[in-house]
Amino acid sequence: MCRSHANSADAVTEAPTSNPYGFEGHTRYAGGGFFSDPAAGSGTGRLEEIAMVLKVKRLRPEAVVPSFAHPDDSGMDIHAVEDAVLPPGAWAKLPTGLAFEPPPGTELQVRPRSGLAARHGISMVNAPATIDEGYRGEVAVILVNLGNEPFRIARGDRIAQIVLCPVLRPEVVETDSLSGTSRGSGGFGSTGV
Repeated sequence: MCRSHANSADAVTEAPTSNPYGFEGHTRYAGGGFFSDPAAGSGTGRLEEIAMVLKVKRLRPEAVVPSFAHPDDSGMDIHAVEDAVLPPGAWAKLPTGLAFEPPPGTELQVRPRSGLAARHGISMVNAPATIDEGYRGEVAVILVNLGNEPFRIARGDRIAQIVLCPVLRPEVVETDSLSGTSRGSGGFGSTGV
């Protein structure tokens, strides 16, 4: 889950100092998100309020800076800056004219728009796509037409949405054995159709 809502953006909420990921302390950002903060130590366990800013740079004058359509939305729409036509079964990389600087400890996920999927069979080849914290190049969206008709995209059309999410960076440890579970190695189709 990328975001949790609080009753008030100004409230500082009490929380336990431990969590399932082994970090001590949590941080609640001003936008309502709760992120684990390993630097918080084992202090009071209070959620600290700090400003969270997603920096965006317009690389083309016609690019549209994303914004939330509703206060409680998770994602912001991003727009095409070029016209395109997607034949059935085809895909294309569509530029957005935008570059981002996600806050430390986060990633931007690019996801399909449900309306395009439901009405036209338009999705993304690599959904969700990841914009890493350190990437500063132009964001492009790889759309695919899974429908039966050509799909036209005009400059300024909403083509995807972005969601800011926390990133956990664990220590990777090689081992000779893994803990046992009731599922074990059961993979594809192991629970039936």
